[in-house]
Amino acid sequence: MMSCNRAEHASSEEALRHSEERYRAFIEQSSEAIWRVEFEEPVNIEWSVDEQIEHALQYGYLAECNDALALMYGRASSTEIIGTRLSELLTPSDPENIEYLRAFIRSGYRLIDPETDQAGRHFFSRYALTNLTGVVENGYLVRVWGMRRDITERKKVEEKLIESENRLRTIIDSEPECVKLVALDGTVLEMNPAGLAMVEADRPQQVVGRNVRDLVHPNYQTSFISLTNKVFEGESGTLEFEIVGLKGTPLWVETNACPLRNAKGEIVAALSVTRDITDRKQAENERSELLASERLARNQAEYANRLNAELLQREQEAREEAEAARREWQTTFDTLADSVVIVDLEDRVIRANAGFYKQTGLRPEDCAGQTVRDLAHRTPGSRLTADKCPICQLRAKGERGVIEGPAGVISDFPLIASVDPIYDDEGRITAVVQVVRDLSDLYQAREEADRERTFLNATIEQMAQGLIVFDETGSVVRANRLAQEIFGFTLEEMRADRTGALAEGRYSDVDGQVIAVRDLPIQTSLRERGVIETRLWYSRPHGNRVLLNITASPFFNEQGKLMGAVSLARDVTERQRENERVQQADKLRALGQLASGVAHNFNNALAAVIGYTQLALPKAKDEDLRKYLGVVEQSAKDAARMVGRIQNFSRASSHKDEFAPVGIAEIVRDARDITKPRWCDDAESLGIKYEVQLQLDLREDALVTGQSSELREVFVNLILNALDAMPLGGCITIGATELKSSLVLTFSDTGSGMTEEIKQRVFEPFFTTKGAAGLGMGLSESYRIIERHGGRIDVESQIRKGTTFTISLPLADDSDAETQFDVVSGPTPSLRALVIDDEDLVRAVLAEILTQQGHQVMVATSCDEAMLLIENYEFDVVFTDLAMPKTDGIATAIKIKGLRPQIRVVMMSGYGADRVLERAGDRNCIDAAISKPFNVVEVRSALKRLIRTP
Repeated sequence: MMSCNRAEHASSEEALRHSEERYRAFIEQSSEAIWRVEFEEPVNIEWSVDEQIEHALQYGYLAECNDALALMYGRASSTEIIGTRLSELLTPSDPENIEYLRAFIRSGYRLIDPETDQAGRHFFSRYALTNLTGVVENGYLVRVWGMRRDITERKKVEEKLIESENRLRTIIDSEPECVKLVALDGTVLEMNPAGLAMVEADRPQQVVGRNVRDLVHPNYQTSFISLTNKVFEGESGTLEFEIVGLKGTPLWVETNACPLRNAKGEIVAALSVTRDITDRKQAENERSELLASERLARNQAEYANRLNAELLQREQEAREEAEAARREWQTTFDTLADSVVIVDLEDRVIRANAGFYKQTGLRPEDCAGQTVRDLAHRTPGSRLTADKCPICQLRAKGERGVIEGPAGVISDFPLIASVDPIYDDEGRITAVVQVVRDLSDLYQAREEADRERTFLNATIEQMAQGLIVFDETGSVVRANRLAQEIFGFTLEEMRADRTGALAEGRYSDVDGQVIAVRDLPIQTSLRERGVIETRLWYSRPHGNRVLLNITASPFFNEQGKLMGAVSLARDVTERQRENERVQQADKLRALGQLASGVAHNFNNALAAVIGYTQLALPKAKDEDLRKYLGVVEQSAKDAARMVGRIQNFSRASSHKDEFAPVGIAEIVRDARDITKPRWCDDAESLGIKYEVQLQLDLREDALVTGQSSELREVFVNLILNALDAMPLGGCITIGATELKSSLVLTFSDTGSGMTEEIKQRVFEPFFTTKGAAGLGMGLSESYRIIERHGGRIDVESQIRKGTTFTISLPLADDSDAETQFDVVSGPTPSLRALVIDDEDLVRAVLAEILTQQGHQVMVATSCDEAMLLIENYEFDVVFTDLAMPKTDGIATAIKIKGLRPQIRVVMMSGYGADRVLERAGDRNCIDAAISKPFNVVEVRSALKRLIRTP
């Protein structure tokens, strides 16, 4: 039996050994990094996250790993890093490592990170897929298994592909020739801007989706379809044909097309590049006509020579052939589109073609024995006398020459005239030939080109973005009007700047770091030959800063040579400030909602404390006891005021009954006087010099609607903050300007300024840069006060250049008036009162206050209980809480008024009386509202107002 046990034990050990060998081979041969971390002392999972991280770094070590992990750390093998502590592998000072451990612990010790950017974590591979699994035993983390796969090469390929696509898109868009992508059915899928201009399209939607054959002239449809079929069969092809633009303009083009294939080699579309060859075709046609005329002349000369050689033998045949040649020449002569006339030395017409008669409106019989000068200047189209006509003068001289004139000078149409003398065999001039061509089509083409150029210039000047064109050296070639306004320099100043001196020190990133000229977008775009888009701060020559969204794109010629770059700049300062204001308002609103709930519960507790304290004070006979109760009452009131300040964050505006027209100049002077001990007496005692200047450009009686105490608090807070920013002294300038419907105040200092990060958070509650000396409530409360007054507060700051807070407040309207409640004096008659509140202490203290004031009091904990009492008893007044379970105070008040309209309802709320009025709206279900915590005097005043109100 023992032998059998030993055999089974040996077999188990053998199986275990094979399993461990397979496990070890799997880890060592894996291309993925695999490791195991052990802890000399296990990590208690009940500790805080920071305690667990600190313990893991101190006692954790790499117990096992394969060579793949060692390679990620730049080591040759796993033996070089096994045993290394986590504090050495994961630098504690690196916040990314700490955050990674924090995420692992918070995930329940199992973290699957699908894609990790390893930059900054001391890895040789940048991108990786990482899995971490922790082993927890008896409440302790005893080991951690990890696996990481290097995906850096895949990410590099993806990035290069995106970069390649962007570069191709920029090249196509900047291509001066028409580039289009066509589907298999002939539908245009895409066309670059040059192509849209070529087909006279104002926007891509006019072309995209249409069949490309719609643009081809009907005479060339067959050839074009043949080219299309050839391309979609897998071959490239070239074709010259005529197209008709969307606006009817004919155009000769040359198209090179090739098929596009997908990854499977299937043809999915065709790509074509189309070039305008209209000028070339016209030149070829003109050359063909000239060559035809020359060939005709040579043939005639050769034929005449043959006739002379055979004159005696074939005279009759020669006459017949000569006559046939004459008719042929006359036919050719007449078919010329230009006006051609041959005159003798006395300017009489020898021969003229049909173009001459058509242009002059004459008939051949009208020209017999007449001079051309007389004929040309007696027709309706003649605009000059013969003596002043340059063509007639040139023809009279018998000299070779060319004259071009626009419409309205020589003729009603633009023309070009050439005059050539004809010589005999002895070199004497026997006649003169004159050719006149109508240039109306050419001039019309020039006018259209000029018009297109004018439209382009107008478009550039009217762009909503600043546009600057640079040459390949980075020098300015052109800048539109908006660009000159944005950057504060004229076009001449920009062109004169060849070294970038105008841009030196004017650009900085969002963190405030100054950008060198060589690293600006346009220089980077030219250097890297790619599109650069960024957002930078720019300091204008006159001092103010603007936030610019800048895009720089290079452009190239047909040979791919870099020709320059185009920069587009848009001023997004106001948009950025508006986004910051919206974000700030969202943060304050969220905090306000949280603070509102906390304040409500706290006010309920304070209501009981203040109420019972005030009830106990008259009964206390011992002087020490009265003193102690007084301290309790004052502390509770201070706490109530503090809660009131917190509640301000949840209120969109103060109750308008608390506002009144106030003089802003007087409040500014009060704020300066209140802070004078700080910036005058205290500062001088320390040897520090401050100067506070007032620059009030407004009427003394300029009024705004609000609370003077709140506005004074804001101004005092801004002055004190400015003093804190200038510990060695400086100047504070308080300015005020009265506009049409608003008043603008500025508080500027010459202090150290703020970074962009601090500026974005300066209005957040509890955010402070003063350490323990600051609570972080001053500016956030100032922001809320100005918002409640219907105004705005903004901040501009630069490091080492100071800070400026700008406040805009609406001016008081003539109809603004202060509404006050008159508190009626005298004793209050005994009333029958009902108190409804789900809080036992609040309900009890209010009942006690009313009882001591001589009223008959009953209490209820809910709406249902209160309605039973109202049905069975008579009441004069009901005090009800706003926030109650099941049925709130508003619904309760509506039920009471529906059953007993004569009962006066007083609503109580820890959210504040103004919130009660907002909730009630125009339902007329409450007669008065009081805020928690209330006191004896407030309850008595509320009852007096109800008694005297009809």
